[in-house]
Amino acid sequence: MTVLLAGFFKAVWKLQNALGVTPVELFNKAFFPAQSVGFVLLGVGMLALMYGKRRIVRSLTMVFVMGMVLGNLGMSAGLVYIARRMKVKAGILLFILSFVLILMMGYLSSRDFAQASMHWVAQSVNLLGEGLLFVGALLLHRAGLASPDALS
Repeated sequence: MTVLLAGFFKAVWKLQNALGVTPVELFNKAFFPAQSVGFVLLGVGMLALMYGKRRIVRSLTMVFVMGMVLGNLGMSAGLVYIARRMKVKAGILLFILSFVLILMMGYLSSRDFAQASMHWVAQSVNLLGEGLLFVGALLLHRAGLASPDALS
């Protein structure tokens, strides 16, 4: 799907150029990252087909978990850094708490969800974590993050 999406982005960008419309550069820049992720996923799918889905998925689970944790850490650390530079102290706390709660979602996803109460716990943690992330982003926006010289 991501390879298809990458091709669509590139085609839209080329069509905009051909029509003389100012092309949206995001379509051109999104091509390579979307395509590379797509081909990695295609390769993983082929390995799963060749060597047995269960064995490959089990061995890759930790790789995906590490990717999620590192991605979340990178995003959260970046937001904490921005909030610190902009002197938005509440944002720093909100982004740290959001990071912890989103990590808790990973833990909760490994639990048994036979009881409806576990669904409520997981969704409550998810809502709180994403809500804190949203409020922190809103605080950064209100503090002027959208202005061109916000991080200068």
